[in-house]
Amino acid sequence: MYEKYTGGMPFNVPVPAPAAGAQFTYLLPANYIYVPVNINYLLVTDATVGVRSHYLTFVDTDLWVSFACNVTQAASLTRRMDFSPNIGTAGFSVGSLIEGTIPHPVQLMGGTGSIVSLIGALAGGDQISGIRIQFKIWPVTPTW
Repeated sequence: MYEKYTGGMPFNVPVPAPAAGAQFTYLLPANYIYVPVNINYLLVTDATVGVRSHYLTFVDTDLWVSFACNVTQAASLTRRMDFSPNIGTAGFSVGSLIEGTIPHPVQLMGGTGSIVSLIGALAGGDQISGIRIQFKIWPVTPTW
């Protein structure tokens, strides 16, 4: 049995950039419950023709939820992708920023949960960097 504390303090995590052409995965540290409130990263696409589709996936022991942004990114562009809750049902772009939505709160358990990028048509020279994830977190303690 676990007890969840109320409040949830903001917690920002810089995530190391993956190698060129690779997605990123962030495994949540143990002993906390996490609710992601913002995930953003920079994607620089190479000249390979193709349209990159932005997806974000939350994975836990009994959960696999993916959120897609309906705004795509073409070749040879630099765009900041920002996933935030409650910005509507569809993504949109403003200049070099692409906004995607997290349509409902997702609770993930540390130690088993992770956040994974799934960018469709990611080319070998594409580079994801500047990854930042913001959570609300609650410590979990046994209640015996």
